This record gives sequence, structure tokens and C-alpha cells, in this order.
Amino acid sequence: MASGRCLVLLTGMVAIVVCIGDDGACQREESRLVREILKNNIWPWMKGYAFPPGCGLDGEKDIFGVQEKNKKRVRRGLWECRACNKRFRAEKWIDLHMHRKHPSLLRNESAVCLGDVCHMLNCEHEGLRNGSPWGVRKCNPELINNEKVYCIKIASTCFPRQASKLSNDLHDRFIDEVCERIKCDNRGYRIQMFQTKDDKGWMALYS
Repeated sequence: MASGRCLVLLTGMVAIVVCIGDDGACQREESRLVREILKNNIWPWMKGYAFPPGCGLDGEKDIFGVQEKNKKRVRRGLWECRACNKRFRAEKWIDLHMHRKHPSLLRNESAVCLGDVCHMLNCEHEGLRNGSPWGVRKCNPELINNEKVYCIKIASTCFPRQASKLSNDLHDRFIDEVCERIKCDNRGYRIQMFQTKDDKGWMALYS
């Protein structure tokens, strides 16, 4: 997992550097991006399926899940902490608040770090689409192969073939729609992994 994110806080004439996002080495921003990818593209076709222990896609065990539910976006540029009613002008500040003031809201027992599958799901590219400062990087064939191997391991852990027909079917679908799309295009960039419909109903590739 990547290292934590640092913020510079200005207090009078003093600059204080505070690093956040590395609760238990799990990255908050990466986890948030993965959560959105899963919610929009993968979890919908898993309704009614109970993830087995150890599955890294289980949103019910998301380490930041409770903290995220206690964040309320009042309007553009204004966030509120449901736990203590304090308000903040940017999501990064309420994230810092959660990190410093509400660590008890982190899920500890059998917690899952969704950020662990960030690179596998190409969430840096998705982050760029959503305004994240991350840029699109060239493919590294060796890393791509490692991510595909990791993806197949996730499929075996989350959807063991022998568990049930549903689990077996989900295993095959996950391999086809996720793992097999972990590859480079002819320009040397990661290919788009998911599709969505735009307002006119045309299929628009995430890119």
C-alpha cells in the first residue's frame, strides 16, 4: 500500500505538517476511490451474495466504512461530522478530523482495506477522471502481470468455486470482467476496465 498523504496546516506564522490516510497502512483516498468503483461496477451483480471471511472486496468490513457514514456533505464546499456536528470546508479536513478525533469509528475486527485493490482496479486512472491529482502512468508489464495474479487470487478467495453455484458463477464473471481486463493497450497504457452509460444512452468508456 502507498504511504500516507500529508497536509500543511497554517497556524498563525507556524506551518505544521500532518500526514493522514495511513490508518493501519490503509489509504483513505485509495479506499474511497475503490469503494466508488465497486459500488458502481461490481457490487450490483453480487446482490444476495455473502462474502466469505478474508475477502478484500467486502464493503461491510471496510475499515473506513463507519467513519465514511459519519461524514455528511451539506452542500458544495461544506461537510459535517455526524459524530460531533463539527463542520468543515473541504473533505480533506473532515478526513483529518476523523483520523485525529474519531479513531474509535475505525473498524478493527476482521477489517478490510479496500485500498489494497486500488492498483488492481486501476483506481489512479479513475481518480484522475474524478478530479484526483493522480496522473495516468505508463503500463509496466511485470506489474500488470502481478496485478492479474493478485486478481485471480482475489477471485478464488471471494468466490470459491466449490462453495455454491452462485459463487462459481461470480468467480467466472469476476475473472472475465475484471482480471482479464488488467492489461495494456497498444499505446502502453492500462485499458479502460469499466463502462457506463452517458445521458444519451451511448456506452462511454471510463478513461
